Amino acid sequence: MDDSRALEDYMSAVRELPPLRREREAELLKAARAGDASSRRFAIEGLVEISALLAIRYAPEGLRLIDAIQEANVVLCRLVDDAKCPDPALLLASAIKERLEALQHGQPHRAGE
Repeated sequence: MDDSRALEDYMSAVRELPPLRREREAELLKAARAGDASSRRFAIEGLVEISALLAIRYAPEGLRLIDAIQEANVVLCRLVDDAKCPDPALLLASAIKERLEALQHGQPHRAGE
């Protein structure tokens, strides 16, 4: 499968996921951070389309878009898991942009990031 087809299929799949509703966000994050895998999945799935769109927007030249999306989704998962991050949706754009810029400059991935 070529990259454009993979990207098209991925975006089609994530567009079908329900968005994270603001009124449920705090409840889902609290449960997810307490170990509830279902709440974690819903929180991540609710933001994954935004994550992908941001990755496409900020992807540096030379990085395959599908790879940029994978990096952005790692950032998303970390924000959802981070108890010190009260609002992952608010920080998502800047965190993804920072991560992709670091990749562009050849900075290695750091554990715990």
